[in-house]
Amino acid sequence: MHPDSLSEQFLILLEPHQDALWRFVRSMVRTKHDAENVVPECVLVAFERFEKLRDHQAFASYLFTIASRIVKRRRWVTNYSHTVAGSAGSCCRCYLDDTSG
Repeated sequence: MHPDSLSEQFLILLEPHQDALWRFVRSMVRTKHDAENVVPECVLVAFERFEKLRDHQAFASYLFTIASRIVKRRRWVTNYSHTVAGSAGSCCRCYLDDTSG
């Protein structure tokens, strides 16, 4: 059986990896809710870029790399936003507390 469309090819390759993808993402995030957000994002990104995948034998690596990068990017964004907010808050406090004038 030869899949006719790119989307059919994608779904055929994705199906055997769905459970493993869930477990992989779930092991890297804190909550089930986070995993429920990351997995569909990963599938969407993988599908959008699927046409560029040269070797379909590398699909699992492709999929798990995307998942890993999404999780890392989310961590970075979360950590960076906390750092910036924390830095700005302490900077403002110093400025506001300096009443020696």
